[in-house]
Amino acid sequence: MGIEATPVITPSESEAECSALDIIPEEATFQDGCPVLNKVKAHVVARSQCGTLLKTLRTRAGEPVDLTSCACPTVEVSESDDDVFCGVRVRIVQAVSVSSNDPVFELEGEVTDVAGGLTRVLLPSELVNAPGIYREEWGVFDAAGRLQFTDTGLLFIEPGLFGFDNANSDISLRNAGPPSLMDIRLSIRDFAVHNLLLDDVEFRAEELLLAITRPIRNFNEYPPPISEKFSTATFPFKEHWLRGIHGYLYQMAEAWYRRNRLDTRAGGLSVDDLNKAKEYAQAAQKALAEWERFMLLKKTELNMRATATTIGSTYGGMEGL
Repeated sequence: MGIEATPVITPSESEAECSALDIIPEEATFQDGCPVLNKVKAHVVARSQCGTLLKTLRTRAGEPVDLTSCACPTVEVSESDDDVFCGVRVRIVQAVSVSSNDPVFELEGEVTDVAGGLTRVLLPSELVNAPGIYREEWGVFDAAGRLQFTDTGLLFIEPGLFGFDNANSDISLRNAGPPSLMDIRLSIRDFAVHNLLLDDVEFRAEELLLAITRPIRNFNEYPPPISEKFSTATFPFKEHWLRGIHGYLYQMAEAWYRRNRLDTRAGGLSVDDLNKAKEYAQAAQKALAEWERFMLLKKTELNMRATATTIGSTYGGMEGL
């Protein structure tokens, strides 16, 4: 018997099933009106939202996975540690891990359409209260507990004004997480109504999320090394971070325009509307140069601050001195 479309998630006492308003589908990517099914998908959830991720498990070619062949016994689940897991399990971890102590969220999924590979999972409150970008991997296990298939994606817990105590004076908690997708789009005016030639946004959600993570990886790996590492949840320098994001987005666009340019001439007409690689390369170079200048100065400052020591004195604490 195949996996049954029955609930597997067991929320804790402090959590409950979300309403239909809180079902979070994957961000769809379209090209000429057709969905790009084999591209990495992203979920975007507001901070503190009661979020249930909805995902269609797909092969690398973009075809939905038929879960009928994954045989799971239809018996009551035992609490014994010896029992193997059968069904769908989801693991979620920070996209930029800085320590082996970084939490790995492991959740049991619910199959809602066996033949169509449609699954969902309820996010725990400790995850949705921590803004940042996460990697998600959905695994299908058979009756012997063997991993048969996985599908990956990105999860963005967007920063917001809910999910923390209103009276909390810790400004770092209120400002935790990356810039929002709206902040990034506003800063480069990437909206369909403003993109007169595209009539669409230029950067998809998953591309924005990749561009958000790259400055943090760059900062952690760029010399000089420092003891403190940052994740997408803890990096505090937001304005410079945004500049780095711009640079990596422009670099991404430059590669696309360079690869797809086709200068067409026919009947006395010339069409070369994709001849923009040079402009995007210059914009990327300028933005990344500003980001790298800040990064070098800030890491040097943090390094010097970490090595600074205080020298004691035998006169310390003596009155009248």
